Amino acid sequence: EYEITVKNEGSVAGYARKIADYLPKGLQFNSELNKDWYLGDDGNIYSVKYIDKVLNPEDSVKLNLVLTKKMTNNNSGTIVNIAEIYEATNDANVKDINSTPADKVDGQNDMAKVEVIIAVRTGTIVMYIMLIVTVLLILGYGIFNIRKITLKKEEK
Repeated sequence: EYEITVKNEGSVAGYARKIADYLPKGLQFNSELNKDWYLGDDGNIYSVKYIDKVLNPEDSVKLNLVLTKKMTNNNSGTIVNIAEIYEATNDANVKDINSTPADKVDGQNDMAKVEVIIAVRTGTIVMYIMLIVTVLLILGYGIFNIRKITLKKEEK
């Protein structure tokens, strides 16, 4: 699950009309889990939830995006997910001086990139089994030593 924050860092009120998430290979989009998003014909995911929301300077809005992955023993690793402001306007018709929407240029402030480590969660069952085995071994060792000490006292 991703939380995407769109913030107006400029000095002019504007609109983030469309937000894009460039769906990473291997992840699946489900519209039932993402009511504010839709899958475009180009394979990207888009949200127009805030198409008419004025973002004054320093205002921000948040979007949640849930992507899934069918796990196997061989598909863990790192996935890079990129989200970007895809369409932006303002009533003053002022051009953004430090980014261009939908250009996929890294380092601009209209785009965010996150590396996600995908791993199979293991160990829960193994941890409980190891805990039980350890407790049994400790109890067994304790009982063995108690019997050993008791037998030595009886022999004397």
